[in-house]
Amino acid sequence: MNDADHFLPPRRTAKTFQRIGLLSLAAAVGCFSPDLPTVRTPSKERFSAILKSVADLRGLTPKRGFEIGSLAAEQSPIVASPDPGIIGAPRVAELEQAYKQLGLLHASDDLKTALEKFHRLDHLTFYDSAKERLLIAADTASLIAQLPAPYDRAATELPVSVGIVQVLQEQHFRWREKITRTNIEDARLAYRAIAGGDALLTALAQGSDGNLAGPGHLAAARQVSLQMDKLASDLPPYLRRQLILPYREGSEFVAWAIKAKGREGLNALYSNPPYATAQILHPERYYLTLQTPRRFFPAGLLRQMEVPALFEQSLGEYLLRGLLETEYSSAAASRIAAGWRGDQLFSFAGNDFQTTAWYSAWGSAAEAAAFERGFQTVVERLQRLRLRRVASTVDGMMSADTRDRGSFVLARQDNIVLYLVTSTDRLAAATEAAWKDLQVEAEPEVLRFDFARGPAQLSLSKR
Repeated sequence: MNDADHFLPPRRTAKTFQRIGLLSLAAAVGCFSPDLPTVRTPSKERFSAILKSVADLRGLTPKRGFEIGSLAAEQSPIVASPDPGIIGAPRVAELEQAYKQLGLLHASDDLKTALEKFHRLDHLTFYDSAKERLLIAADTASLIAQLPAPYDRAATELPVSVGIVQVLQEQHFRWREKITRTNIEDARLAYRAIAGGDALLTALAQGSDGNLAGPGHLAAARQVSLQMDKLASDLPPYLRRQLILPYREGSEFVAWAIKAKGREGLNALYSNPPYATAQILHPERYYLTLQTPRRFFPAGLLRQMEVPALFEQSLGEYLLRGLLETEYSSAAASRIAAGWRGDQLFSFAGNDFQTTAWYSAWGSAAEAAAFERGFQTVVERLQRLRLRRVASTVDGMMSADTRDRGSFVLARQDNIVLYLVTSTDRLAAATEAAWKDLQVEAEPEVLRFDFARGPAQLSLSKR
């Protein structure tokens, strides 16, 4: 262990992780072999210098001292959850089944195994706030291996700088806790994009010119995202994309705030974060013309199913774009997905068949029809079936049966698209109920970026 590992006094605090999101299900998995190579942490003196430089750049002073240590390659920190039921195997199996029905996973994918690696790569730098300890994984060396000048000079210290920013985020904004307490996947991914973009741009600035808005930072961030893509190459695409987003699109989104308002604008993102990845992909929908996602309440379907939903999720524009890319070019998938205005996935247990209903809202009927056509192509290839039009009052309703006594329905009403997977014997009733008393509402608006101030700033402005 490096001599920097104990230069600051440890401080134990109450556990901050009160519940865990679906993509952190692997957090209960233990560590791998401790005999694998580790990454060396800086000396006590050098770490103090990096800490001061990063804190000055971000304008955030550490509230508590913390230790720094290293993790062996393939080793993963353990994030405890007081509710083991959330991370139980049946929950993983139910999520896996729903995602296979949508096409986010292939039939051969093992979600539990994939989540274990996802969790490790998502925590290459990890701040354990309960133990006041920052851990740096050996795999971080791969992320910064191809950085160009001038970033290559301080490349070995970049992971430490990234980790320090994560400590500041948690100590000042309790950001990791906010991420893990958010149960909507799309919102959680948007929050991670802010944290990742902030940490990477700050680390790049600290290792080069000290300018948060440096002209070369975004190109360097894209290079880091390419390296992460290689590390995660054997993961299902929907998980791999989530690891890339904070480095690439997250950095670009954060750069908007920095260029507009400097550090104050960056901190304002933590007071009023974006609701969805659509705002990360289209920063103008957050900074200029606020556009919040639609949420669904299918009252008729909930009555029909007679049991509470196993879970509700929102994939968001970013993951939906990736789903379309399995059959379309990146440009075509982006063009179709840009019409997204909200989506919600509901999954229900049954005696012999798990029912999944996925609603999506689009900017216009034409955009909804474009997505319906695009998604039809994806479904037919992944599920190896042919959707055929059926007589219905719903626009262009299509359906198909499977060999396991299941049925698929793809239908549209104006700018709303429904994809329903259920057992054949309840298809007609479930399809009718899915549209009955359906309520679609927008998320409540947050403060515009120009006025996105924290409570302390608001109180000062009133004096």
